[in-house]
Amino acid sequence: MPMQPQFTPTQIADAARRAHTNADAGACLGIHPNSFGRLCRRYKVETPNDRRRRLHPKKPQDRTPVAVCDGWIIARRHIREVVLDGVHTRASDCCNIQLP
Repeated sequence: MPMQPQFTPTQIADAARRAHTNADAGACLGIHPNSFGRLCRRYKVETPNDRRRRLHPKKPQDRTPVAVCDGWIIARRHIREVVLDGVHTRASDCCNIQLP
């Protein structure tokens, strides 16, 4: 005889709507957050984590290298100053680039 589901889709959807994270929703139902996420996918319910990603998308980071200094590729977010032969120098001075 097949087992009856322990949680109904309504219970899963209600916990997902009320909680801020999968961990909170899983704790409400007394199950592990991974199990909660799996149940949400099974019943086509948006998880709290999915909702947060949809409402607050990450801004893409600019990871393009902007300079090569002494053989090192320097990304824009790391360009502040460079140490050359023990002397602190602005990266724009040694790499011939302009900082924003």
